[in-house]
Order: sequence, then structure tokens, then C-alpha cells
Amino acid sequence: MTTKDTIGKSENSGGNTYNEYNIDNVDNFNPNARVVQNLHYTPIKPMFITKIINKLYELSANEIPTDEIDLKRYKIHEKEDFNRLNRWKTDIQMYAPYRGQMNEIYQGFEDLGQNRRESVYQWLNREYRRLHDELDADELFDALKDYVTEKVNKDFTLFDDITYEEMEMSVCIVLVDAFIECRIFEKPS
Repeated sequence: MTTKDTIGKSENSGGNTYNEYNIDNVDNFNPNARVVQNLHYTPIKPMFITKIINKLYELSANEIPTDEIDLKRYKIHEKEDFNRLNRWKTDIQMYAPYRGQMNEIYQGFEDLGQNRRESVYQWLNREYRRLHDELDADELFDALKDYVTEKVNKDFTLFDDITYEEMEMSVCIVLVDAFIECRIFEKPS
């Protein structure tokens, strides 16, 4: 038996005490059982970054960007060189055009009163700094991508029909956006 919510109501009637539970589903039912085992669990909190991944997945083919963005405007090449990124240069160039879609997604949440862009950037920055203690350059970018992909893949709010490849691509889009915004990796002085 698994419980969804514990109401925590306890009543005493004639010496018997019972707790009332709302049951989400029953895995195994034995009407002759003399012992009931209560399994208490802590629900896993959904991640906002997963909502972004789901929104990227929903993009239709005509919403996929085809225009190049001006990487010089953001001084991306200087930042890539400063952080000794080699392999990731191609990925950054490939995913940079999604900045418009990322801004639309974030703006859509902000229009609903959910200012979550900063919380995503701060979370990515904390994980970047944690991994930076042991890694740098392309290996650091790889490790950050793997870490975020693993977290999102375990989130129960991730769409069931999204493939691993689509999820990983969306994670790369989010990371490149954070890179361009200078929220992960160091800015050249």
C-alpha cells in the first residue's frame, strides 16, 4: 500500500486509535492481513528546469531557429577561449540560435507571475562552481550537462514521450543560454 497524503487525524474510540489516510493506489491487498505496514515517503519536488525542457520539446518544427545569432555581440568566442573550450564551440554555435525561444519560454512563465529564470541560472551556477573544484574546460561543460541531464531524467514531471536524445539536446540549449548569459563559466577580464 502506498499513501499519497497523510491527513494525520488520530481518533480514540473505545481504546482503539487509528490514523486516517488517503490512498493513491494499492500495490497488494490481503484482506486477511493482521499487520498493516505504513510506508512513509518524502515526495520528490519537481524541478523548474524540467518545465523548460518540456516547453522546448513542444516546439514545433517551424519554431526551430534557422538564423544565426551574432556571437560577436555577446563576445562568445572570447569567453570560449578564456575558458579553454574546444569541443563545445560547435555546440555553442549550434544551440545559440535558440536564445529567442528560451527568452519566450522564460517570459511565458514570468507573465504567469513565476519569475524562475533567476532560480534556474543560480542553480546552474551553483552546480557549475561545485564541479569547477575538480574539472575545467570541456570536461567541466560535459560534467555539468551530464549532471543536469541525470536530474531532469529522474524528474517525474518530464514528459513520458520525450526521448533521451531530445531531452539531452534541450539540456544543451538551456546550458548554452546560461553560458551566453555569463551564468556559467568565467567572463574574460
